[in-house]
Amino acid sequence: MAGFNDVVVREAAWYTVDPPPGFASAPALQAVNGGPFDGIQAYWTKVPQRQRWLFVTCEGEVRNELDEWQAHREAIYQMVLTILWSFEAGSGALEDEQQNLHDAVEKVLQRVYGLIGDKTHNSQFTAVAAGGPEGDGRITVRMPNSYDQVTARQPLMAEIRYFATDWLPGGS
Repeated sequence: MAGFNDVVVREAAWYTVDPPPGFASAPALQAVNGGPFDGIQAYWTKVPQRQRWLFVTCEGEVRNELDEWQAHREAIYQMVLTILWSFEAGSGALEDEQQNLHDAVEKVLQRVYGLIGDKTHNSQFTAVAAGGPEGDGRITVRMPNSYDQVTARQPLMAEIRYFATDWLPGGS
């Protein structure tokens, strides 16, 4: 049964297949398919230098009450996508690499949004980026100050946050 134990793997599958089933117009994300990322992975791993990675994690779960028929309960997951972008890997100009990172974020956002009218990420969830505890479907992108990262000789970073929802069997 789908639940918190497999939420990260289910969501990572949406990003690792180019294109995902039923979404032929989705931008490629993996470098081997013409996308911007050398690796896409569920959970964190050690990143080789001079590479660009997308990591899929989940920071927590909120379980709402059973519905009025005691048949289902809603599980809402806080999904976090983290991009590590090595600026030595590309053209070398920092300005270009910042733009390349922004372009990569836009491609990931297109995947988060999914197909028009289908927010399920190929039926892996009841809804993705279409609700949440506040019910607003908010997607948040955070990018630390690039100057600070370059000065510290760290890869550029971006973080994308949104909610994914499951309806789970109730009563237990």
